[in-house]
Amino acid sequence: MELPNVKELERLLKMCRKQGVTDLTMGEMSFKFGDLPSEQPGEAGELEAKPSDEELLYWSAQPDPLEGRQ
Repeated sequence: MELPNVKELERLLKMCRKQGVTDLTMGEMSFKFGDLPSEQPGEAGELEAKPSDEELLYWSAQPDPLEGRQ
């Protein structure tokens, strides 16, 4: 079997995912979709660490360390 165009295959797989298809068989090729990850990774492939609201309040309430300098 000839491999399909990569862009067409990508569109087909995205459409299947959107429609809730869990298994797809095309000739000799077979795809089985797993669960989507709950959080999307950042551009570097790692999850972005964002400070909590409590951490933001803590950091914003710190005195200016350079305030006493002349």
